[in-house]
Amino acid sequence: MPQKFLHYGCCFSGLIVAAFAFSPLALAAVHENVSFSTYSAQAQAGKSIYETLFAVSPVKDGGKTFLGHTKWNVNWKFRWWREASGACKISSVDVNVVGKITLPELIGGDASQRAKFSAFLQNLRTHEMGHYQIGLNAGKEIERGILALPVHGNCRALEESANRYARQVLDAHKGADAQYDAQTKHGKTQGASLTD
Repeated sequence: MPQKFLHYGCCFSGLIVAAFAFSPLALAAVHENVSFSTYSAQAQAGKSIYETLFAVSPVKDGGKTFLGHTKWNVNWKFRWWREASGACKISSVDVNVVGKITLPELIGGDASQRAKFSAFLQNLRTHEMGHYQIGLNAGKEIERGILALPVHGNCRALEESANRYARQVLDAHKGADAQYDAQTKHGKTQGASLTD
């Protein structure tokens, strides 16, 4: 039976989705990659750490400024096996979860400011890693769900089901991401707050 290469792309939050004809052996993998970037703020006499960081933070969302940020993206691709009857079954799923976390860096300051900033930064990092974990959970759910899809009568229907399922999972986890911020008050309940 000749194997046919298929590529299916969709423009959903920059996601690339691909499907390939493959073998009947079912395989799955979730690859994760998180990177960190920082922006610097010089401590200034007479200004609180919060004011100093707020003035230079590049993190803007909905007209508001935040001191930290996490962006996650989930990309998936899958392979299917087509039987002689034309029926198709998922044979492998490969999911990549990429996270980019932006955190502040304080330059200078006295011992008290440095200690306060250090505690804040640790808690902010914990909060932002919580956002990344939501993206990672989405990736794992997509991997499991696509791999578990039942046999479909044709490969096009299988592709559509797999991509529809993955988009629904992403939508749900984007909602969970927003809920996480609401519950933690953008990390304040986790100690990611600078009150002077």
